[in-house]
Parts: sequence; C-alpha cells; structure tokens
Amino acid sequence: MSDEHKAKGNAAFQAKNFKDAIMYFTSGIEVDKGNHVLYSNRSACHASLFDWQEAFEDARKCVEIKPDWAKGYARLGASLHGMKKYGEAVEAYQKGLTYDKENVALANGLKMAMAAKDPHPLGQVFTSQLLIALMQSPAPELVALRNDSEFIKILSSVINDHSLINQYLSDERMTTLLKAVTRPAGSEDDVEAPKPTPAAKKAPEPVKELTPEELEKQTVHKKAEEFKAEGNTHYKAKRFAEAITFYEKALDTEKDNIVYMNNIAAVYLEQKEYEKCQEQCDKAVEKGREVMADFKDMAKALTRKGTCYQKQGDYTNAIKWFNASLLEHRSADTLTKRNKCEAEAKKAADAAYFSEEKCEAARLEGNEKFKAQQYKEAIDLYSEAVKRNPKAHAVYSNRGAAYMKMGAYDDAEKDCKKCLEIEPTFVKAVVRLGHIYFFRKEYHKAMVEYNKGLNLDPENEECKNGKQRTIMKVQQSTGGREAPDAERQQRAMADPEIQAILSDTYMQQVLRELSENPRNIDNYRNSPKVMGNIDKLVAAGIIG
Repeated sequence: MSDEHKAKGNAAFQAKNFKDAIMYFTSGIEVDKGNHVLYSNRSACHASLFDWQEAFEDARKCVEIKPDWAKGYARLGASLHGMKKYGEAVEAYQKGLTYDKENVALANGLKMAMAAKDPHPLGQVFTSQLLIALMQSPAPELVALRNDSEFIKILSSVINDHSLINQYLSDERMTTLLKAVTRPAGSEDDVEAPKPTPAAKKAPEPVKELTPEELEKQTVHKKAEEFKAEGNTHYKAKRFAEAITFYEKALDTEKDNIVYMNNIAAVYLEQKEYEKCQEQCDKAVEKGREVMADFKDMAKALTRKGTCYQKQGDYTNAIKWFNASLLEHRSADTLTKRNKCEAEAKKAADAAYFSEEKCEAARLEGNEKFKAQQYKEAIDLYSEAVKRNPKAHAVYSNRGAAYMKMGAYDDAEKDCKKCLEIEPTFVKAVVRLGHIYFFRKEYHKAMVEYNKGLNLDPENEECKNGKQRTIMKVQQSTGGREAPDAERQQRAMADPEIQAILSDTYMQQVLRELSENPRNIDNYRNSPKVMGNIDKLVAAGIIG
C-alpha cells in the first residue's frame, strides 16, 4: 500500500504540488515506517518549501534507516546548507561520497557548501554590481576593459564561481578593474585631467620586454598553433590520419596544452574509434588538472567522452559524463546534448520494454486479481501492461475500474480519458467515465457521457440505467426532496463549461428572466442551445 502513496506523492512532487506530496508520503510512512525512500522524498518536498528544519528531520531519519544510501546524505547536506550549517553540510556530503564517489549531486553540493563555509574575502566584491560598474564607468581604462570580450568572459566566470578568484587575481586587467572600482570618491585620480593642446601628442607606451622564458613560451605556442591550423585543414577535409599527425606535432611542441588533446579526441570520434577517443579525453582531463588548464577545455573533453558513450547507446554513462562536464562549465551546448541523450535513453528503454505478449499476460493476470477483489495488485499488473504497450486502450479502462473500486476517482477519470484518447469508440470507458461523474455528483457531466455511450451503442444497458439513475438524482435535488449539496455546487462552479455558461451575457439575461418568472421558460423551448445550457445548470445543481 505504501507504493501507491509513494507513486501519488511522486506525481504531486513533479507537478510542484509539494504540500499534497508531503501528505501522500506521510500516508505512506504511516503504512511503512521503515521505508527510507519515503523519508527522503518528503525531505525533498520540505526543502522545496524552504522548510529546512523539517527537511533535516526527514533526511536524518532516512540515513538512520539506511546509513549506506548515498542519496540520503545528499538530502541531509541540502537541509543543513539551507539551515546555514555549512560545516555540517560539508561533512554530510563527504560521508555520502564515501558510499558513491561518482555521485554528481553530492559532489556539486559539497562544492557549494565548502564555498559557503569558507567564502573568499573578495567574494562580496565579485558580484553582478561589479560588472554593472564596469559597463557604466566613463574611466578610459575601464572602457578598454569592457571592449575586451575575453576579459568580460573571465569576469563573468569569476562572478559565478568565487573559487576562480585566486586563479585570475594576478591578471593585470583584473587589478586595473579592482583599483578603479575601489578608488575613493574625490581622490586625485577622480579629478578630470586638463585637455591636451592640439599640438600635444601622447607618447607611445613602452613595449613591455619579455623575459627569455616568456619569449620561448610565445615562440613554442606560435609553432604549435601552426601545426594545429594545418591539422584543422586536414580535419575539415576528412583526412583524419593527416589531421592526427599534425595535432600530435602540436602536442609534442606544447605538451601542457590540452586543446590539442581535445583535437585528437575529436578525430577519433569522427572515425568512430570510441575507445581511443575516451582514452584521449581522460588524458586531457588528467593533464588539465595537473596544469590547472581552462575549465572550459576540460569540460569539452568530458562532453566528448559522454558523446562517445551516447554513440554506443550507453546512455547511463553518457549522461554521467555530460553532468560531469556541466560541473566544470555550464555550456548550453552540453546541456542540449544531455537533454537529447535523456530523451533518447527513455525512448530506447520504452522500445526495449515493449511487448504485446507480455502486456496481454499482465492484463489477464490483472483481471484475475480484480475478480478476487485484490485491486491494488490489479492496478500494479495493469500498470505493468501499459508499460509493455502504451497503446493498449482496454488496459487503461481496466485500471480505471480498479481505481474506482478504491475510491480514487481522479486517477480513474485520467485512465478512462486516456483510453478514449486512443480509442474514442470504446463504450466501456465512456460508461465508467459516466459512473465516475455520477459518484462525484457531477450529474451534468454524467449525462453527457451516458448520452455519448448510447450514441455509440443504443442498447447498452449500463448507459440506460446510468442515465435513468442520474435523471432521478437531478429530479430529487430540484424538487426540494433533498437539501442543497454545497460540495456538488462548488465542484460544478469549478467546471470550465459551467463557468462559460454563467459568464455568457445572453444566458445571464435568460436566467434573470427565469428568476423573475419561471414560466418564461416557454419562450426558449425552441432554442436547443439555451435549453441544453439550462439542463446542464439544473443537472449541476446550480439552478433548481
């Protein structure tokens, strides 16, 4: 029974109905107090509502029940982070990583918790306001900086990730910016300099002399780039062997530049040499960590490794490496690749699971459980059947019937509608939909469904009886034999069709006339539309 509560809770969570989800998970916990997943899921709901204390209590209970489940520590760390207990959050994430070293959520959470625990002293400086100050300042040195696209990218990266501050703090452009924006107002540098006379000429700035080491490095890089350019030419012409030769020459020339490793990996990917491509990507990331390479270059290597797995149909590993790449650099291209890969994975899983024979077997077994009044088991088997064949319309109708027996009319309604979406003439689903509306006292809707069923099958006894029963109920409620039903009226008022009738200007006039004198109904008996609307309002309990 807890599985049913869990499924409803998950559906509510996905729909962002967090309070409803908490209610379902709580019901599940009452049935199965040792289910660690239910505590984890309820913790996530509380966290989504920023109720960190409740999220913490559930996460703590989760890891108490299942101490070796990594996801529980992700919940615990998130709740502690929300409570601003950053040190304890770090400990929770680290403990979780001992059980699953490659868990992306734990690694990402740890990174954020550590950054919050030990913030960089300049963290308050590197905010979006710094970028705004740069863009608005008239200072000549800052005008030059904001026209430097490379620097703008670096600054944006540092603002988004303060762990990069030390890496770029030695950059002369960064020093210039910080000096300018932290300069006290009214200081000498703020006084506008007198305009030079027309004859005056600005002395050329002295060319900075490079050290022998810098000259050597510049020469080496230039040579390596020449090899790379030659490799690119061959790559575009699909002369892959030649391209690799030149990329390897570039790498031999500048051994610490992982860009050339990525170029070699790209060739292997084009050649469908996936194992070699993955090895090259691993080398690039390893070397990148060693030499503190640009995180974007390392992200490219990880994305390419993910692409290798995707090309081979290994979607689990592909998604894993795409996520790892996104941790290095949140590239829109990689995000698109991951989303596409997830869609491909679902499609492949559904295709692999499809089986008409197994669908029919599960349906028949579900029917046996239904006859034995084991409705929960029947629902599980019908659910398995539609997973095996999502187009098996009759199974949705059968599951709808089982939901009705359990009083879950909303779920039953969805299943009957799904059945009719696939097969609009399936009378059993129409009848069941009519019954659902009858039990919910939505008599106007029930009448529509029973009439629809009789149009499809004029001799259908269930439709005839259902329609007659509905007419009697409407007559009882309008004849004063029953007290007004507030719940029925409230549900009817929430119906878009009823709202449309009541908001129609012409119908408002008709209803006013009828309220003044009910005999005025004779004026509208020749208008099928007006009479139809009145019948619906009567059946809905809006008018008597």
